[in-house]
Amino acid sequence: MNATKPLITVIVPVHNAGSYLDRTLENLRALDTRVDYEFILVDDHSVDDSRLRIDGWGAVLPGEVTVLAAGQRGVAHARNQALAVATGAYVWLTDADDSWDPTIVVDMYERARTTGADVVVCNATKRSPNGVGLGLITDATIEETVPGPVAFTRLLDGRLQGHLWNKLFRRDLLGENPFPPTRAHSDLGGMLRILPAARAVATLPVSRYVYFQNPGSILNSDEYDSSDLETCLRIATEVRATLPGPSEANGPFIEFKYRNVIVPVVNEFARRSAGTRLQKQLHRASPSRRLVRWSELAVLAGRRRLRLAAQAALIKLSLRTYFAAFSLRRRTVGVTDAG
Repeated sequence: MNATKPLITVIVPVHNAGSYLDRTLENLRALDTRVDYEFILVDDHSVDDSRLRIDGWGAVLPGEVTVLAAGQRGVAHARNQALAVATGAYVWLTDADDSWDPTIVVDMYERARTTGADVVVCNATKRSPNGVGLGLITDATIEETVPGPVAFTRLLDGRLQGHLWNKLFRRDLLGENPFPPTRAHSDLGGMLRILPAARAVATLPVSRYVYFQNPGSILNSDEYDSSDLETCLRIATEVRATLPGPSEANGPFIEFKYRNVIVPVVNEFARRSAGTRLQKQLHRASPSRRLVRWSELAVLAGRRRLRLAAQAALIKLSLRTYFAAFSLRRRTVGVTDAG
């Protein structure tokens, strides 16, 4: 390996992560050192002691460490800023509040090396903050290699999720500023742009990452902006239009529109509609209701996405009734606002 250029760049945005940083440091130090690393840590306007603590990591991590101060607020800006100075042939983008197997990067790199893939995908485990298992993220069901546009279609229809941390990317594929400047879902927006340009995407059907479902994340905060999902829909629409030939992704695109955008956006407004806020949230959900097309619901039904089609149909017919049904279900299954 080139002694002056690392093989893998590890990018870690850090925002008020003081309660997680001991675990983060331990996990980064434990990474399998059969490959050379550089670490780019980006302090995203933390107001706790995060910056002070990561400033000292250069002495203990197994590779060169660069600590940046984010120029603009938000994880998308932090990741794009880190990519601008990344020198590794491959990039792994992880989160400070999660955990992983020490072999995750080496295992994904070996798949990239043997297949020539631009992107490698493994599986992940979901846990609550106290460690209770919440299921698996199964992006890799079998070991295979597929063209980028096929992986893009899988992202649209839900067989592949838009997380970054269970994927390894060839640096050249990412280009400049791949992540849209949204507060949430910039990982999904970036994946929608990245995957179609990949020559090959390889899977690694093992779980190597632990995602902690943190109730304090931006998705559960008052700062969450549902228009971020609408940005992802716009990106998906633009990218789909650039793919050659007849669109085999029409059905998957319709699934994406309803599963990833319309229903989640309306659910978010319904979640916030208690008491005197009902009328305001009904008004905010109205644009999403107007996006529902009966012809598209027929496509969903034909693809056996019956529950999704039924949800969208009720949104189209009566937002007020949908809100009431949503609230009843949450009470029935015991879901809280933080969950």
